Amino acid sequence: METNEALAELTRRYFTTRGPVTLNDYLRWSSLTAAEGKRSLYAIESELEHEVIDGRTYWFATPSFSPKRLSTVVDLVQGYDECIMSYSESRDVLLADVTDLADAPEVQPFLHAILLDGA
Repeated sequence: METNEALAELTRRYFTTRGPVTLNDYLRWSSLTAAEGKRSLYAIESELEHEVIDGRTYWFATPSFSPKRLSTVVDLVQGYDECIMSYSESRDVLLADVTDLADAPEVQPFLHAILLDGA
């Protein structure tokens, strides 16, 4: 596999499993340069959706739901799991009202997460 193909596949896997995320989230997670990250994102851009919210562009794959799914999977994820740590720029949206918790020192945002069917 050539370098560009490999970068496109890495990018595809990241954005389809972590989205919605920003390019900066991806750069932090992958350790790619900004040029490499942009080039690989634009290589798969047609496979992704994006939305601009508060000046940030969030990229994500359109979910494919199977109506035949008979059970759900619940995962309890500790706060330092790669699934949570892979967000840098957009980490603040994991807990939308974090400003409301500023005066509540007993609350520790991002300590744990619950994923339903991997999301």
